[in-house]
Amino acid sequence: MSGPLPLTGSTVLDLSDEPLLAAGRYLAELGARVLRVEAMKGDRVRRGGPFLDEEQGHERSLRHLLFNAGKESIAVDLDREDAWDLIARLAAAVDVVVAPLEKSKPARAWIEALRASAERGDGPSLVDVVFRRDQPDLAVTDLMPVAAGGLLYCNGYPDRAPDYPTGKLAYKQGAFLAVTAASAMILNRRLRGGGADAATISLQEAAMSTTIQAANQNLWNWYGVVCERSGDGGLRYPVLGHGFGAWETGRGDKVSFIGGRGTTYETGDGRWVTFGLNPPDYANFPPWFKDVTGSDELEQEQWRDPAYRVQHGEEFHELLRRFCGAQDLDELVQRGQELHHHVLPVQTAADIAADEHLEARGFFEDVDQPALERSVRKPRSPYRSTAYEVEPRAAPALGAHTDRALRELAGMDADEIQRVRNTGLLGGMPERYGETGTSATTVAASPPSANGAAAEGRLPLAGYRVLDFCWMAAGPLITEILANLGADVVKIESASGIDRVREFCHPPQEFSIDTGAFFHDVNTGKRSLTLNLHEPEALALVKQMLPNFDFVTSNFAPGAMEKWGLSYDELRAIRPDIIVGTYPVMGLSGPKQSYRGIGNGVLALSGVAGHTGAPDRAPVGLGTLHTDFTLAPIAAAQLIAALIQREETGEGQFIELAQYEGATHLLDTELIEFLNNGTLAPRIGNRSREYSPHGIFPTRGDDRWVAIAVRENADWQALCNVMGRSDLATGQQLQTLAGRQDHEDVIEEAISAWTSERDEWEAAELLQQARVPASPAEHVGDIVERDAGMQQLFYEFKWGELPFQVQTQPFTWNGARLETTPSPKLGEHNEEILRGELGLDEERFVDLMVREVVY
Repeated sequence: MSGPLPLTGSTVLDLSDEPLLAAGRYLAELGARVLRVEAMKGDRVRRGGPFLDEEQGHERSLRHLLFNAGKESIAVDLDREDAWDLIARLAAAVDVVVAPLEKSKPARAWIEALRASAERGDGPSLVDVVFRRDQPDLAVTDLMPVAAGGLLYCNGYPDRAPDYPTGKLAYKQGAFLAVTAASAMILNRRLRGGGADAATISLQEAAMSTTIQAANQNLWNWYGVVCERSGDGGLRYPVLGHGFGAWETGRGDKVSFIGGRGTTYETGDGRWVTFGLNPPDYANFPPWFKDVTGSDELEQEQWRDPAYRVQHGEEFHELLRRFCGAQDLDELVQRGQELHHHVLPVQTAADIAADEHLEARGFFEDVDQPALERSVRKPRSPYRSTAYEVEPRAAPALGAHTDRALRELAGMDADEIQRVRNTGLLGGMPERYGETGTSATTVAASPPSANGAAAEGRLPLAGYRVLDFCWMAAGPLITEILANLGADVVKIESASGIDRVREFCHPPQEFSIDTGAFFHDVNTGKRSLTLNLHEPEALALVKQMLPNFDFVTSNFAPGAMEKWGLSYDELRAIRPDIIVGTYPVMGLSGPKQSYRGIGNGVLALSGVAGHTGAPDRAPVGLGTLHTDFTLAPIAAAQLIAALIQREETGEGQFIELAQYEGATHLLDTELIEFLNNGTLAPRIGNRSREYSPHGIFPTRGDDRWVAIAVRENADWQALCNVMGRSDLATGQQLQTLAGRQDHEDVIEEAISAWTSERDEWEAAELLQQARVPASPAEHVGDIVERDAGMQQLFYEFKWGELPFQVQTQPFTWNGARLETTPSPKLGEHNEEILRGELGLDEERFVDLMVREVVY
């Protein structure tokens, strides 16, 4: 079945610069008409490389071709004040305006007025973005929020500067959150009769939101622990606290960890693999180890004890290194997956482009690009649904839709458009390429729905309900967003098959299965119902509850829900308009659909790990389960869009979003560059192809760093002036990007000499005063105790006598934080749901508890 896209009929005015650029593409993929307002000569994205076929041109930027796909383009002289009068006329006819990070003086004044009206419920909604909430005007590149948000500090090796990850991940996370916010705003307008809303995303908070399991604020508060950069030594995750070995913390306490998950090893054919043993299946590993190495070392009894493996982690790590090095990558991955371990290859863009699994799923497609009179090969949208199909679309020629947008949205006739053109305010030559357009619709902004009274003061999803079977982190983070936006999320759990995230990050005392800090950070606002799904009576209860729910979500491997009799067909037989979302690692089809993986393995598949770090070190990727956090906002947006479609058509749908496919979109231009130019971007450490210098430099103190980037020559001159290096400022060879890149060793040595004499905060402040992008590389302790602008991110509560901090969503809603409640105790709401809502009498409820059906 292929019908209209769910956001068809809604219009978005895209004023974004690079930080939120990708948001418009996802909104267009969901059906919104996205009108991108651009400068007359194009923005930095159009002007910057890499370029298609390595030929410069405004229509040839690969970043433009990828992230502006499906949009329309309006070219305006944004330096003129009257441009904002014209933009205001366009904005009056749209649903949502997406703002830029860097705002000119007239842009800032107009956006602040728009924010005030949106918070009153008038006009279009606004999605805005800042770097730091308390200092919104700082100079910035993606490196700055990655550093300020604690993500940078987690990556790489302990004996050198942290690794800056490829993919511009703070910008990506900000853009993904913008898709969620915009979708919720459209729902509020179309379904609830609501007015406008305003959301402001902090890029610093967005970056920190991806570090919850590795740099948890509670671990800092309890133990003084920061994220460990372990290099190729593997990751360690804090667990329950007993029998797993202990390490001394910065405060002299002891904290327990479980190690060896997601470690990167070189294979016999010179490639790399993430290898993590699945604890329930450890027994099949010693025989496999013996088959490969000829050694029976791991068949000794002590190695069967997970506490012993952790306590002898370095020795076990070396055994695994020898094991992986004794076989080729493909056979290692295949056998590991057959034995149910988390074994996945570290891929580059070249590996992704050649992946038979993605090819079988039709993930790549040649898209006609009229402005270039040729096609461009692109990855498809990760969105899949039984209700519609997302067709890949072209990126717009600069200004190609200016006249049409002014006619349809601003109500201007041909004479008025021509008069404005004569003033030099408008750009673009629509006649050259025609106005066939790339938009899904020419419908203007949707009016408030007549379905009910205005939803003043209500969150967009209030009154909607989610039956949530998700576990670990990737799935629960999706439904946590829905809960924080007002939905009633009932988390289905089982004491016999515990959600493993409950086992991680516990306090030194008063710990229980309910005190896991990681669990608390990914399940706020939900209720817990424990059911033993292996019992037919428990499944009968699920089906009895189903008519009262709007969504069913899960992130199990393919076949799990079907095994329980909870397939989409069986669910919609009970509630025909149910929306079902599933989030498997590899998807529900293709030759690798059964492959298992956790966040670090999915990150390895995505290409981010394969393109991150220095070429002389192993590609260890990130110290976080990054893809778990990036999946959540784009998946939540698709569910919200499906709800809009369901309420307007009466039809439910089955949604599939493969974690692997979503993760490949974390790359910047690496994949599209290989697909079209055949060029494989190398690993270049903390340097950049766009900016120079660009890196992380040592400051006074142990393992303290400051991130610095130079965008253009003006930044270079300012940097040299701050450092007192007039010789570098006047050096003829250093006046261009290429010239500075040719002399980066000398430049980086000079910067390091200057930063080493200063505190990282002082160095960053001096540079920011000169408008040079800079930020301390903060760790979680800095954020919690030193960074005043981050304190409102945390929601604080007590669990008994134990103080907890959990992160709220990294965006405000109408000027305030989204309210939430602590994550639930295991089975906390059993009686409330089964007796109070489902109507079971006390005798039957007790009987179900005794027989461990409710368990």
